[in-house]
Amino acid sequence: MPSEMGMFITITVFIWLFFVFLATLVYFIFLRGRLRYIVIFLLVTIGVFAIASVKYYKGVQKTKRVTNLLKDGFNESSRLEVSHLSWSDEGEDEKIVYKTQNPEDIQKIAELLSFGISLNDSICKCTGDMRFDLYKGDQLHLSFTLHHQHHIRIKGFSFGDVNMTPESIEKLKKWQVDLGITKLLEEQDR
Repeated sequence: MPSEMGMFITITVFIWLFFVFLATLVYFIFLRGRLRYIVIFLLVTIGVFAIASVKYYKGVQKTKRVTNLLKDGFNESSRLEVSHLSWSDEGEDEKIVYKTQNPEDIQKIAELLSFGISLNDSICKCTGDMRFDLYKGDQLHLSFTLHHQHHIRIKGFSFGDVNMTPESIEKLKKWQVDLGITKLLEEQDR
């Protein structure tokens, strides 16, 4: 059985192809003069709409998948470690800036994160500002990195970077201020 995304793309492409066939038929049989340009304009508009709607739908599905993955990851976690990542001449430096085994604290961090629709699958080339490692017992079961203070990348998944909502960015910055790690992040940005 095809996925919901596959069905949407298939239906959108078939609708677009049907309009191409119809427009071509009308164009060559009936239309003369300026009406041809109107048909071409409508055809291009329908094509652009089809591409944009598929891109938007993929972004919505990506956001849902990431949200559900992180929700499950945080719910199953018994420990959270947050590391500040920076580059030095010797290579990557890590400093654990936050650790907790308290389920309530882990859920508070989870509640800071919400995501907007990500319309691209691109990724930046940095390793991230912070890494969040979620453990089930002693085993790491989910890890993600915060990049440029506004998007995340989940290790081991090919979603691309996922944009956080402006509210989520502000909540996370406030959490960083409360934790006292903003100086580390400001120094890294220089």
